[in-house]
Amino acid sequence: MDGIRSLVGRVYPVQEPVPGVPGRQRRLWIVRTEQELPDAPTTAALVERIWQKLSLELPVEAAATASVTAMRIDACHFGLEVVTPHSGLQVGDEALVATWGVIGEVDLLWRISELQGIPREHWFMLSQSGSMQRR
Repeated sequence: MDGIRSLVGRVYPVQEPVPGVPGRQRRLWIVRTEQELPDAPTTAALVERIWQKLSLELPVEAAATASVTAMRIDACHFGLEVVTPHSGLQVGDEALVATWGVIGEVDLLWRISELQGIPREHWFMLSQSGSMQRR
């Protein structure tokens, strides 16, 4: 089990600067769902709606500087790009909220089976009581 925990830590997406946008970082997650995704425009629009709802919970300045984009790969996979202010700017927890808030809502909508190629039960935020945010 310690080997899996170590592996999960290593596949957590590395933050990288957003080209041409100083002070912003991005992470790209690869998500596999149990349920089939709708077409690419609908998948992107649904994730955008999820982000709009979650961004209301952030301070205005934080919400204005973060974004989430979904890129459908096939019927059960999509890339989730999360852009937030660089952690060195000390603007709070919006990176955490943007990332895990959206991942939790995606899980409610399509049930995530793998994140970064690792089964859901090995991701603490997804393994708690079957889902991160089951309501």
